Amino acid sequence: PVLSSQPNEVANKDKPIHHPPPHKRQKAVSTTRINEQGYMVTETTYEDVEDDDDLPPPPPQAKPSSGKLPAPPPKKKRVVKASGSAKQSNLMDFFGKK
Repeated sequence: PVLSSQPNEVANKDKPIHHPPPHKRQKAVSTTRINEQGYMVTETTYEDVEDDDDLPPPPPQAKPSSGKLPAPPPKKKRVVKASGSAKQSNLMDFFGKK
């Protein structure tokens, strides 16, 4: 008998390679047709679709960084009217024109 230098090769050839089955699911599809009376009828039918969840999502595009963040635009200051009291005198002052 001749001994193989790599006995694992024979063992690997005997085992079938396991591939995961494709994911199948049903997808709701609305179809529109014209029935015998001439009316348009929308029907929801289910179709078998192979799911491609095994594929990795594309990597997010990296934004080029220049090492320094751009300065945010200056914020506008609100004009605050100083009144005698901090509370509103009535509800109509809240909805009044500015």
